[in-house]
Amino acid sequence: MANPSAFDARFPFAGKILTVDWTSDEEDGPEDANGRTFVVKRPSFRSNEVVQFHEELQKKIQGIHEEKGGSTNY
Repeated sequence: MANPSAFDARFPFAGKILTVDWTSDEEDGPEDANGRTFVVKRPSFRSNEVVQFHEELQKKIQGIHEEKGGSTNY
């Protein structure tokens, strides 16, 4: 689902390194309940910000698994 507000709320640090580019009205792209889907552009290299982003995601995923009593080994 393309819901940028929900994404920003869940991952507030992502906006520092990711650029969202909405599809134009002329394009015949897929739509969902929130309108047109979006494309996230990212650098082709892993900068310090990207590494930090992945570390933050990993911490959140581990926390979710721990809350549910699941394994945190991937």
